[in-house]
Amino acid sequence: MKVKNMASTVEPVFHAPADEPQGSRASDKYEWHHVRYLKRNEQGVLVEDNDEVSNCAPKFEGTGNGQIDVALLAEAETEGFTATYSTSGNSKKWTLTGTSGGSVVDEKTGDVPQGTVWTLALGTKVRVTITQGSTAYANGDRYRFSVFKTTSTGGKKNETDEGALDVTDGP
Repeated sequence: MKVKNMASTVEPVFHAPADEPQGSRASDKYEWHHVRYLKRNEQGVLVEDNDEVSNCAPKFEGTGNGQIDVALLAEAETEGFTATYSTSGNSKKWTLTGTSGGSVVDEKTGDVPQGTVWTLALGTKVRVTITQGSTAYANGDRYRFSVFKTTSTGGKKNETDEGALDVTDGP
């Protein structure tokens, strides 16, 4: 790219890291692409995702204040999951459901004091462990999270580069 100066033609000088977007991206003179795979971390901030299989931090909706741990298993695939709490009489249970079908339940009866643990494994895709906090979970409380597995032989690409992006290799 050349910039015309009244008296001379000069090359522009850029002093930024190689992957930092800079300059005009509206030009139709040069083909370029910018790709970022992002996931939400525990603080709710989007961060770069370079793992072949990963999950975003679970998002909680409700009144309880327990803790959730997600473990991705051997057959984890791109899918969304919801863990929902329900109570009926003496029964307190969590149900884990995947968007591709299937669900699993862990039920406790009687009191569920702080530290009570529910473990839900949906096949060999994902295992969720939920621990009761000091504030009890209420009917309808839920956690939601997504798993993403790349099908690209080159893994997840996070880049800004010249040329077209090859989309035939999968996400």
